[in-house]
Amino acid sequence: MKLLLSGICFLVSVYLTGYVCDRHILKIQSKKSYLAIGLVGQLAFLELFGWFMVAFRLPSVLFLLLFVAMNLAVFGLALKDVRKLTFKFTRENWNVYRLAFYLLLLFTVIMLILFYVPDADDSFYVSNVELFANSSQLNPYDSSFGDKASGTVPMYDFQIWESYLAMYCKIFKVSAAAFCHAVLPIALLLISMSAYYMVGKALFNDLIDNSKIKKAVSLFLFILLLIFIFEGQPNGYSKGTFLLTKLWQGKSVYVNVCMPILLAMFADMKVRSGRKSAIYLTVIILAGVALNPTSMYVLGFTALFVVVSWAILDKNAKQLLSLIPSLLVIAGVTLMIYLRTKGFEEQLEAAAKLEKNFVLNQGKLVFAGEG
Repeated sequence: MKLLLSGICFLVSVYLTGYVCDRHILKIQSKKSYLAIGLVGQLAFLELFGWFMVAFRLPSVLFLLLFVAMNLAVFGLALKDVRKLTFKFTRENWNVYRLAFYLLLLFTVIMLILFYVPDADDSFYVSNVELFANSSQLNPYDSSFGDKASGTVPMYDFQIWESYLAMYCKIFKVSAAAFCHAVLPIALLLISMSAYYMVGKALFNDLIDNSKIKKAVSLFLFILLLIFIFEGQPNGYSKGTFLLTKLWQGKSVYVNVCMPILLAMFADMKVRSGRKSAIYLTVIILAGVALNPTSMYVLGFTALFVVVSWAILDKNAKQLLSLIPSLLVIAGVTLMIYLRTKGFEEQLEAAAKLEKNFVLNQGKLVFAGEG
């Protein structure tokens, strides 16, 4: 019962955050995108105001207060417009493509419940969530070693994803393993589909008539999810693998939530031509940092290509300025990770011993299916 309640509260909190963000900032998205927008908004906020709590191992109660204050503010703002939070189930809103997508989504949820198998990284992350939820101090030591003298992995000292999840475990008194394995895969699958909905809507918005957009987006989501299901296991690096086997881990969330939103921004003329594009990009980068430090470079390069493409397509070099805040975030976090990693020469030495063609071989594994 507590697990079910924690999952419902997680989705409601994220959805209302998406509503508040759209109502007061974006003003361009539909209700189906609120889950994705809400999660990214929450993570960006907590990363901006809570990263130092994790990095400097402050009392966990401080992060809990920040977490609770954020949710109270969201609920307060949402209650002001409670009458506008309506859902209309009319015959016009349904079509055969949407029904097919929902059935396939239901099938995927059942698969996750019955056949979910965590990967080797899972024990490290879930033990961190359990440690943060039951410790009076954030990030006290590397939970995979259980030795306070060994310290932590420096590159993970600046992300707040495990601390964020730990707050739900702490509040609802549920174990990290149960919450991460039974609740999050289903909840994050719905959030991921919300992000991919944004991609579909942005792609078809200017290409076809409004009357056909709903059918086109539903068909897009159906085909996309079908591809993810069938490509789920070939090499361990496909989006299907990230979506269906390790979805609750930070890397998977930024691949299946942050990345689609970034691509949707590129396809949406209203966003890229607006004055707030720099804010949107920075929020996505902050959310990526909150999830996993590697996202800075994956999302950073993607943002670079997106904005350069904007500038070329719109013949407006000024759009390149929207990259500056994001680049400052990436540079700042990279510098902090480097300075902290200098104190752990063994990790630098281990990284320096990678095989010569490691990056090239990993690229072949991901894109060519070799291995």
